[in-house]
Amino acid sequence: MVMERNQQPPVQRFRAPGNLPALSSSLLCLTCKQRPSIMLLLPCSHLAVCDQCARTTELCPRCTRPVMCIIRTVIL
Repeated sequence: MVMERNQQPPVQRFRAPGNLPALSSSLLCLTCKQRPSIMLLLPCSHLAVCDQCARTTELCPRCTRPVMCIIRTVIL
């Protein structure tokens, strides 16, 4: 395939591996187990809760350390 300068290669579609459901369930909120864990808890650095559960989280549900700061993350 010959590409012109500044031309992007075509997007290749692929089938997700069979273990993808197990991976995605490991990214679920440890509190409600319904929404994705997108909130980073500090100082322990666990990505453990969703944005709704983070509002009432005082202890990390993974390690039980006190939460001092919560950061919203974006996972691409």
